[in-house]
Amino acid sequence: MKKLKSLLLLGVMVLFIPTFVNAASLELGQKNVSANVATVPVTISLGEGETVAAIKGVYCSVDGYDSSDISCEISNVKDHILSLSGTEINGQKVATLTITNHKERSVNDVVATLKYETYTIQTNKIDLGPKPEERKASSNARLKEVTVSSGKISPEFSADKTDYVIYGIADTVKSIVFDYVCEDTNCNGATLEGGVQVNSMKVDLNIGENKVILTSKAEDNIGTAKYTFTVYRGETSYNSAKLKSLVVGEYELSPKFKPDVYEYTLSIPYSLVTLATAITYEAEDEKATVEIKGHDNLVVGENTISIKVTNVLDTETVEYKVVVTRLDDQDIIVKAYKDGKITFLDSNQEKKELTEEEFEKQYPAEWAKIKNKTYEFDEDGNIKVKEAEEDSKETKEEKKNSKTWLIVLLIVLGIVIIGVSGYFIFRKKPEKKDDKKDSKKDEVEEKKEDSIEVKQIDDINESDEDLLNLSDADEININIRRNPDADADYNVETEIESVEHVATKRNLDDTVDIDEALSDLMSTRQYNFTDEDEK
Repeated sequence: MKKLKSLLLLGVMVLFIPTFVNAASLELGQKNVSANVATVPVTISLGEGETVAAIKGVYCSVDGYDSSDISCEISNVKDHILSLSGTEINGQKVATLTITNHKERSVNDVVATLKYETYTIQTNKIDLGPKPEERKASSNARLKEVTVSSGKISPEFSADKTDYVIYGIADTVKSIVFDYVCEDTNCNGATLEGGVQVNSMKVDLNIGENKVILTSKAEDNIGTAKYTFTVYRGETSYNSAKLKSLVVGEYELSPKFKPDVYEYTLSIPYSLVTLATAITYEAEDEKATVEIKGHDNLVVGENTISIKVTNVLDTETVEYKVVVTRLDDQDIIVKAYKDGKITFLDSNQEKKELTEEEFEKQYPAEWAKIKNKTYEFDEDGNIKVKEAEEDSKETKEEKKNSKTWLIVLLIVLGIVIIGVSGYFIFRKKPEKKDDKKDSKKDEVEEKKEDSIEVKQIDDINESDEDLLNLSDADEININIRRNPDADADYNVETEIESVEHVATKRNLDDTVDIDEALSDLMSTRQYNFTDEDEK
């Protein structure tokens, strides 16, 4: 009986054991609302001495709303934390409650209920915004900006324009790099094609014209935008303000037309009053603007026609002038002279041909121009049109630069020549160390070259004066000079006597250098003695 009571008591205890070892509870933290979604952290709360073994499931619901309109869900349930025991898990986040408004309008006072086992907890009232519209991927592939590493883009880039020119690239630049900015920042980039070859946004170029296409892709990978660039590497006629050709009917411009020559003359028959339909031209850049004035209502005599060409960027204008002489009703225009016949246009623009005799009778003034070769004709007999006498601006500039360099070269060459010449002229000759005899000879030679005119006896040192034993009265002033005119009066006997006179006054031990004596003898031409010495 006692055993039966024990078994019944044990069964009752087992039946009342809950999932949790104790009455641990869940709590809701601070909600966070963003547009139509609210999130609430779920934390665990333990009383004193309480522990928890595990949490198998947590459920939520929203009263008064269909789940397709307002829904809630539990996420991030952390069973591994709840598997711990003790108070160290108290207050830790164990799950996240998410409440979502699926309606396209705002809802207010939403309350969600959280359940686990027999425990229930509710949120405070929550206001949720409407469901945001689903954003579709953009189909905008247009570019907002395009730049290149070298050259200029013309016209200025705009998303609405698709054709451009890139010019001003030196022929030494072999490639350029493109960079771009999309109007829609979510675009899927762009690609290049054209030129010699493409590597990402870098394109290698041929000399001259290159076609390059830049294609951008929209975010949805469906929309695209294409921009075409005509890229010129090296010289180009793009943006030129010059004419490529100019023709005025069948009449010859003088001189022959050249793009860099801006003034011409022309003669037309009397019957022509306008050249509106006769003037034809071609601009170097087909996009340049050409304006013609003065070609109507031509008077007899000189008329000036102005042809202005403005480049496509409107940064330069070039003006060509044609001085048109409208002849009177008696004048003609000579066209050819061959086989004794002259072809010409009369005042009514009719082409006529006369023999030399007939032409001379009717138009003697024009025949005189043929005879004195004012008119010149080519091998086919057609009248020659003189070439332009003036060089183009570029040619003049080239010649000017060439002359400048030539002048600079000549100046530098002149400085070098002067410097070298000065070096050889003024350089100091090295001194030679000779023996005593050679030194004395050099002194004698120097005396000759420098025309030493005066030598006084005072140059003799004191010992020499003692040896010579000369008194003041016997002082001799000897003027030695080179005097070619005195050679005729030169007397050898007098020279010898003067030498002997000096020798008798020397000490016998005072030797005389033979070479010095001979040198003095040879270089002496005249002695001038004072009156006292002659006595």
